[in-house]
Amino acid sequence: MEQLLQIKATQLGGCTIRPAHDSDGWEILDDDGNSKGKVKLANAFISGTEALLPLEIDLEDGVQNFIVTMHLEGDEWRIDNFGPWEKSDLGLEKLVHQPTQMEKNETAARETLQEISRALQQYVYHARIGLPPELSDLTEPADHGNVAPPAPYLDKSFAADPLIKDGYCFRYVRTQIGDGQQGFGMFEITATPVEFGKTGSKNFFFDMSGIHVTSENRPATAEDPPPASEQSKQVVVLD
Repeated sequence: MEQLLQIKATQLGGCTIRPAHDSDGWEILDDDGNSKGKVKLANAFISGTEALLPLEIDLEDGVQNFIVTMHLEGDEWRIDNFGPWEKSDLGLEKLVHQPTQMEKNETAARETLQEISRALQQYVYHARIGLPPELSDLTEPADHGNVAPPAPYLDKSFAADPLIKDGYCFRYVRTQIGDGQQGFGMFEITATPVEFGKTGSKNFFFDMSGIHVTSENRPATAEDPPPASEQSKQVVVLD
């Protein structure tokens, strides 16, 4: 509430706030300590890292409805906006947005890239012979002398050529051979929409530096930026 008052101090005419003693919510006090009304949280709607909080402000001249929008940053909720429900565009469309099929495909493409990355890391860790020449090698039972029964790192669907999943075509290339002693090699993976603009509107590139993306109708490269949701690149370490 203190943060809200700092953002919209004029809404309550300079009054202060304290927790209400006789009910849930907060009490609005004037300069003389007299109660001018109450504030209570009417509800809370949370979708992922976004939240919408309807507030009821009960003043002498009637009840006013306000909306607070927030986002989760680390372990803390941060206020994005605060204002009357009927007058402010507070990002409600973003909160209730239902992803399109293209957006679902794009999310699935990133998840597939991460799945391949984990399989590659497990392969070089156990095999100690460098990166595989083909993704199909990760779909075969891997017996490296372990006690546990051998199991493939990826399911059989990843052996397809071309590899198509959720409207995207994936291409893996081992760009540098490693021997497991001096290094494990290097790789590149591209994920391109099967039909740009229909099955996806983004092209992805994945290598040792992480994911790169472009919204242009061309294969992504290492020169393209990481996704906007990632402030820094997640380096893939193969050791």
